[in-house]
Amino acid sequence: MGIPERNFERFVSSVVQMWIERGPSSYPGAAVERLTSELLVIRGDRDHLFSRADAVRFVELVRGASLANIPYAGHATHEDQPRLVAEILTEFYRTPARASK
Repeated sequence: MGIPERNFERFVSSVVQMWIERGPSSYPGAAVERLTSELLVIRGDRDHLFSRADAVRFVELVRGASLANIPYAGHATHEDQPRLVAEILTEFYRTPARASK
């Protein structure tokens, strides 16, 4: 038996699916839908690890979640667009609790 082939993209895809899929084999499964705190999902528009479609699906699972899709940024949005990310985070923390979805 040899060493399995390295396939980073397949690995990342599997991890993302594990978080956003609903079912007995998913993680954290239904727990995501029970989150009660506000959640801000930040992703870069050029993020090759977390697609916009996956981010939208994840945000739809969490009541009160919102999505910030950062232009001209990859997976490390805080490095690619530090000022914009800081502005978005500042506004998120300053905004009073938003109405539930």
